[in-house]
Amino acid sequence: MEAIRIGVIGGGISGLAAAHRLRELTAGKPAEVTLFEASGRLGGVIATQRSEGFVVEAGPDAFLSEKPWATALARRLGLEAELIGTRSEFRATLVAWRGRLFEVPEGFMMMAPRRLGPLVKSALLSPLGKLRMALEPLVPARGGDQDETVGAFVRRRLGAEALNRLVGPLVGAVYGADVDQLSMAATMPRFWGMEREYKSLFRGLRAAAASAAAGADGVRGARFSLFVSFRDGMQTLCEALAGALGAAARVKAEVVELVASRASDGARRWYARLGDGAEVELDGVICAAPAWATARLLKRQAPELAAGLERIPYATAAVATYALEERSFLKPPRMAGIVVAPARERRAFAVSFPSLKFPGRAPPGAVLVRVFLRAPDLAANPQPLGQEALARAGLSELRALLGVGGEPLWSRVALWPRAMAHYAVGHLQLVDRLEQEAAAIGAIALAGSAYRGVGVPDCIHSGELAAERLLGALAASRQGPGCRLN
Repeated sequence: MEAIRIGVIGGGISGLAAAHRLRELTAGKPAEVTLFEASGRLGGVIATQRSEGFVVEAGPDAFLSEKPWATALARRLGLEAELIGTRSEFRATLVAWRGRLFEVPEGFMMMAPRRLGPLVKSALLSPLGKLRMALEPLVPARGGDQDETVGAFVRRRLGAEALNRLVGPLVGAVYGADVDQLSMAATMPRFWGMEREYKSLFRGLRAAAASAAAGADGVRGARFSLFVSFRDGMQTLCEALAGALGAAARVKAEVVELVASRASDGARRWYARLGDGAEVELDGVICAAPAWATARLLKRQAPELAAGLERIPYATAAVATYALEERSFLKPPRMAGIVVAPARERRAFAVSFPSLKFPGRAPPGAVLVRVFLRAPDLAANPQPLGQEALARAGLSELRALLGVGGEPLWSRVALWPRAMAHYAVGHLQLVDRLEQEAAAIGAIALAGSAYRGVGVPDCIHSGELAAERLLGALAASRQGPGCRLN
């Protein structure tokens, strides 16, 4: 049987995971997998710099261990010994509210508390705000499955104060977006489901905690903290995937258009046209580039699919990193990070301390700090706000929030134009439609942060599912038992 040829477009973590899964599933079978990456490096927004005792992340610095796909992939790659959890003494998260810092109540899970005791003791909320939250189990559940914004959901169930001072900053730090623009069903599906199943977030969290406790005795293998990284940085995972793919992963290989046709045997054939004029024939394609980039590739071949992909909004991410001496702080920080309640004068929406969260991120006497900056104006034209301006803006935020004095040992700015997908109301219905349209075209699958999750584990899962779906479709289209690929 002639070898099947599959192309993966995009060398971020989703594309790398997709290509690796394709290789795993077709091992020993007649299949060729090629990954095409337009830039000169693999990994997308995952990028680690290692020098002079510092481990600096330009993108994500950790991933959730609750979602199993990243740790499972690390184990299959032989990287389990490289996984590290957060330091227990520095796990606190603080909220910056009206010029003051307040600790997030212990046990608060993004949108609701597991226990009311720490919430009652918190100085972040007023007595009326706490009472409003405590009444959440009495709030009637909304019927139906109609989507709504995170802001609307939280105001309805927990009250405006909880949204403005606690939930909004926490969710906004994850998505870098206004909670009144984010889909509840797409961004917070766990809590979305709790209202429907338990009629209350509080009851849902108690049930989840009881279930976890009941199953704890049956857990085997390494246990990790909520957030996990790699000893030498997140790029460790991408480097291992690139090493496993070898020459199958091509950098500086920009695909500029995808064109499909029917062969004489009725099978779908794809032609990937590269920026250098070359054309590669493929039996199947996984598009793991950003949705807006995938839309450009398919604009002529599949205009309706391309139009749908263009509906997914993106924002620019700006991360300023500083190496500071410990003596630069009024008092040594003892926290994982700070989330910032929205305010017109605040440019930062979050601050993270990688060298406190994870061991080995900075040499003795130094503290590594990352400031995540709101940069909506960068999406249209990133030129006016250059590296120096962003570095000054981030340092100004550190001075205002923590009283940092002096100058940093060094600073670095990572700018990721149109890198953060935002899930608007109705996002899941849009994604369902896009996946159906792709399936109808045939031999093409979508993967990446634009669809069903923005975290590293979600992106890995997206890539692996795309690989499995595509192989299933190709196997079904080929007749005969000897042609089965999965």
